[in-house]
Amino acid sequence: MDRAPGSPLKYSWLMALLALACHERVPLRPRALLESSRSQRPEGVTYQRAGSGPALPLLLEEGLDADGAVAVALKYNPELQSLRHEVAVAEGELLTASEPPNPKVVLGLRHLESVVDHGPRFALRWEPPQPFEVSAKKSRAVASGEEAKEQIAEHALQLTLAVRTTHATLLSLEEEVTLLARASSERKRLNEAIGQRLSQGAATRFDVDVALIAFLELDRERHALEAERDATRHQLVRLLGVNLGPGVVIRSQGGALAAPAPTAPVPELAELEDRALSARPEVRAGAARYEQREQSVELAYLKRVPWFRITAGPAITGNRYSTVSNVTAAIEVSFPLWNWNDGQIQVAEARRAEEADKMAATVASLRRDLADTVTELGRARSAVTDFQERVLPTLTEHERLLATAHEAGQYDLLALILAEEAALRSRRDYLHARLRFQKAWLSLDRLVGEPLSLAPLSPGGKQ
Repeated sequence: MDRAPGSPLKYSWLMALLALACHERVPLRPRALLESSRSQRPEGVTYQRAGSGPALPLLLEEGLDADGAVAVALKYNPELQSLRHEVAVAEGELLTASEPPNPKVVLGLRHLESVVDHGPRFALRWEPPQPFEVSAKKSRAVASGEEAKEQIAEHALQLTLAVRTTHATLLSLEEEVTLLARASSERKRLNEAIGQRLSQGAATRFDVDVALIAFLELDRERHALEAERDATRHQLVRLLGVNLGPGVVIRSQGGALAAPAPTAPVPELAELEDRALSARPEVRAGAARYEQREQSVELAYLKRVPWFRITAGPAITGNRYSTVSNVTAAIEVSFPLWNWNDGQIQVAEARRAEEADKMAATVASLRRDLADTVTELGRARSAVTDFQERVLPTLTEHERLLATAHEAGQYDLLALILAEEAALRSRRDYLHARLRFQKAWLSLDRLVGEPLSLAPLSPGGKQ
């Protein structure tokens, strides 16, 4: 069937080539992102308590413990979500390294100086890949993928420990706020008792002012602590990457506001170093980066190897009286006579040496941090043990005597206020010591790259 000269099918091959370059545009709408951020809530999150047992659905109405907070952060944290795309980038680089080079089309005219013998020339040119070069590029792409995965694992580890640390800090602040609220209630009751004694002539206006100043100072500390607690809660929400809502209660694993503490002894420093060397994603990412530098050195040396390029195609020459067509083929070989790629080899070897030094610095820094953290953990353990064995029993007896004096109404006001402040300060110092102890354990987890033995400890219990 004849087609009209102007038929669109005449240009169908051009349209097919243009279609290969088409892609689907994905617009970015900041307003839609804002609305999504406002309405987003944790949904479909499952997690395991203490890292074992069956996966449980996250029920925010029951409160948010540390394991649940980690599960939410690993799913919704925006920095971690964006970093996960690096795996797809590395897979694309591996695909690129595995693909053979495309041939090139050469179009030209031959014998332009001759009116008789000039004619068109068409040729295909293709340079086959070097087998060792393809292998090195694939190995470098694989190492890049491993580095991306380890960087994601390192970011997830840091995020997990940051969430656990912030969660523990928030629980400790909740306990401290509760402690100050209870002390403020006692101070208010003391003010009322002093007012009654003033009306009976058993106290002076000076006593009333001292009690009121003590109450106001304690109330100011409580409000400042509540502001710090709210700021810590906002910091936790930022780490989670999703809104929790005002009614979500932050709780510990067992439901009580108690900081967990380890029962197992701290491993030896050499054992911790060995575990960190194999478990820490940052170390494995450094090893993957070094492998990429090693493959780059190999690729630089391969540029010294002679290689060839194949060219073949028909050529048509002649005039209106006679036409001659022929097929030509050629092999072009490149020899490194003057350029031995010394500059690129030096650059690749320098970058490999740089990566080796960075790896050595990472290992040395890791050893120093582990030693400092083990020392800090020992000090924090001693402080908690001293509180539990000596201070807390004394505080319990002291608070019993204070309660008896309150009921009997027989006390010296200034001495009573000083005694209450000392007891309150000791209780708060104990909360700080427990938090310091837990943070030391979490810091050890972060450095090693895996959780160490942790068990719950009641506020008044012993190790």
